[in-house]
Amino acid sequence: MLSFSPQQASSEIIDKIVAQVGEKVITLHDIEIYAPSVVKRINAITDSEEHKAAWDDYYKKTLQVMIDSTILDVAAARLGIAINPQQIEQAMAAVQQENTIFRQELREIVDREGVITPEASLYIKNLVIRSEVARQLSARAIVTEQDVRNFLKKDSNIKFGEVQYYVYLLFLPNKTSYNAFTDALDEGTFESAAEITGESVIDMGWVTTAQVIPEMGEVLPSMTIGDVSKPIIDDEGRYIVLKLDNTRTDTTIPDNLRASVTNKLRIDQLDNIYENWLERNKKSILVSRFDK
Repeated sequence: MLSFSPQQASSEIIDKIVAQVGEKVITLHDIEIYAPSVVKRINAITDSEEHKAAWDDYYKKTLQVMIDSTILDVAAARLGIAINPQQIEQAMAAVQQENTIFRQELREIVDREGVITPEASLYIKNLVIRSEVARQLSARAIVTEQDVRNFLKKDSNIKFGEVQYYVYLLFLPNKTSYNAFTDALDEGTFESAAEITGESVIDMGWVTTAQVIPEMGEVLPSMTIGDVSKPIIDDEGRYIVLKLDNTRTDTTIPDNLRASVTNKLRIDQLDNIYENWLERNKKSILVSRFDK
């Protein structure tokens, strides 16, 4: 496989050096063979000014790509990371088969050139280096329980936790009993009014709207603590009355939601860690550019 690899400054140089990154150099030949079809198209331009403008644009963009890639190469070497041709070949096969996004970008290069060029190899090499660097830096990405909860609070599209209601329930056999209950309720409590009817209050404990009959589920969200509901009349003609004693929200985060949020936050952290790492290295790696 053909791959771009800047030569060592100590090697015998027979081509024009256009840039040096650390101890590695980039030559004019490296730029010329980077994207052969693009160079061929530029060379076919007969108008001298148009040819010069096209070449200068290609040269500028390609040189910057190579400089950035070589900075990454040098920075990775400081972590003991060195990528060999076999790793690039294996990654090339994996990317083409498995990763839709990268495969599309790589396919555009291959379709344009018809073969695996230094541009495609450099693209893959950068992916491999980034992956290796991220693996070494991964221990620095720590996602806490609070991080997950903060993310869920900010993202209004993600809902979790059900509202629970602590409910007392009273069944009254008919309207007469209900009227007696409401008259007594004006002078006393829910419990004392129920005693007058001779019916027992049922302690339902903590329930959600999904755990009660639909009619109750519709009433509960509109009640406030201490409220006594208007009667719900069931199919048997009984009058059902609710008292809302308390509410709470179940803040337990489902395992699958926790895992997906943690993974997203970790990826975001790793991206920031990687970018900060690369930026620090850029400041300490000497880059020299030479006129054409």
